[in-house]
Amino acid sequence: MKKNAFTLIEMVVVILILGIMAAVAAPKMFNTAETAAENATRSQLNIVRNALELYAAEHDGLYPAPTESLPLETMLTKYINGAFPAPQVGATKGSKDVLVVTGVAVDASASVDENEAMGWVYNSDTGKFVINSDDVSSDGVTTLNVW
Repeated sequence: MKKNAFTLIEMVVVILILGIMAAVAAPKMFNTAETAAENATRSQLNIVRNALELYAAEHDGLYPAPTESLPLETMLTKYINGAFPAPQVGATKGSKDVLVVTGVAVDASASVDENEAMGWVYNSDTGKFVINSDDVSSDGVTTLNVW
């Protein structure tokens, strides 16, 4: 008797092998979760930066100068629709707390203090607002705090 078709067992084995290969390869090919978190954080940065600019526009060009009793999150409540955001990436992801600095440049890693468990760094002199992390983004080159 001549055999011209595959048996059910052979088909199941091939499908299992293809499934295992897809489960291993898919996360490497589609880095969607990390990309989505980065995009969400970029949007959050834009929201807060726009709120800072709106505040300055209404206060003769002066950026908010938060204090311990009046934090930045409270000062921007009028300009942000909803809760104050927390970064979704980096070493301090999930923390919506803001490290307020004055008189220093808030650029690149010089401004980042990951020992502080705060998600953001804000310079009240310049209005610069960045992520408190010098981790590298998914592109493998750009650090998060220069977005």
